[in-house]
Amino acid sequence: MIRPCASCGFEFEGNGSFEYCPHCDRDGPPSIDLQAFRSLFGCHGYAPTHHGGPDGPGFALVYYALAHALRSRLNVVIGSGDGQVPAMLRQAQIDSGIPEGRTVLIDRDEEAFPGNGRPYHRNDPDHWFNRWYLDVERIWEDSAEAGRRFEPESIGVLFVDGDHTFNGVLNDFAWWWDRVRRNGVVLMHDTRNALVPDRGVERALARIRSVYDDWDVIDFTDMGTGVAILRRRG
Repeated sequence: MIRPCASCGFEFEGNGSFEYCPHCDRDGPPSIDLQAFRSLFGCHGYAPTHHGGPDGPGFALVYYALAHALRSRLNVVIGSGDGQVPAMLRQAQIDSGIPEGRTVLIDRDEEAFPGNGRPYHRNDPDHWFNRWYLDVERIWEDSAEAGRRFEPESIGVLFVDGDHTFNGVLNDFAWWWDRVRRNGVVLMHDTRNALVPDRGVERALARIRSVYDDWDVIDFTDMGTGVAILRRRG
């Protein structure tokens, strides 16, 4: 049923045992609640680029599940678009009982490639991402510069969705891979996106496979516009 949150008044979908919306209920038990996701993201729809649609978040739920299962205390997202990925990762920290964890968004206010990539939420105080996830840290600078702020082997989940050129993707991986902890993961988006010039992400992923041979790579080419999961062995 639809009911208003007892804390913020936001109308959300849930059963009669919940007084608070998913974002305000930070003291509840760890859970994966699809009704909660529909409440949080249903107002604007799930991104089809992440294999989402009217019935659910699609592959974006995997991002949440990885952060939840790894109990990642530090998530970093390079590139944001509409904000769904950093929101999913932040919600995973809350739901897994580590609200003190950090989710950090790194972006620049420019088009990453034609027709997509700009942080649509940056200058819109009423955007859902700014209303619900102000605790996601924002760093507005180049990913290479931002990388200096993080210690080696500190990141549990790194999501790479910034510069989609061949060199841009390779550079992001080269600058950031050693910031990911041994049992952490790197997620790489748009591995099969027809809008990416010269198949930059796809080609960069092939190069990473050949050069960084101590990393396992699974590329889900049929999930939205393609998502790869990378994890270092050992």
